[in-house]
Amino acid sequence: MDHVQGIEKNLLEFEIKEFLKKKRAQLFALSLKSDNNLSIENIDKMSGFEFESFLEEIFTSIGYSVENIRDTKDQGVDLIVEHHGERTAIQAKRYSKNVSNSAVQQIFSAKKFYNCDRAMVVTNSDFTKSAKELAKSLNVELISGLELNKMIKNR
Repeated sequence: MDHVQGIEKNLLEFEIKEFLKKKRAQLFALSLKSDNNLSIENIDKMSGFEFESFLEEIFTSIGYSVENIRDTKDQGVDLIVEHHGERTAIQAKRYSKNVSNSAVQQIFSAKKFYNCDRAMVVTNSDFTKSAKELAKSLNVELISGLELNKMIKNR
């Protein structure tokens, strides 16, 4: 096998692994979404990738069009959701601790980069006091685990 064929084989293997990873996360998110007992405790067990896919399913189920940004150079955006012509840049943070200022700073600057109208950080946990203060001054929406749990229960 020559060098080019080896590269093509490696690329194909990578693409297959990424496709399967995405499909597993989507199936996991769908199974949780359909589970009437879904709670923040279930979400705490997800990987970051599964959490993004789960949020994608939640926003889709409430009528948003969703674009999942699967790029290492995503500028801090995981999802872009659109509803009635309004675009929102979302950073998903599945954390065991409180989310800090850096997530707010990243999504605020990414909002402009992706030409969005709004910016939001969604987490399964909570936010530090300074993150809440910064988000308020920058008009970045914060969705904590408690609020996310309410969204899930009310869908």
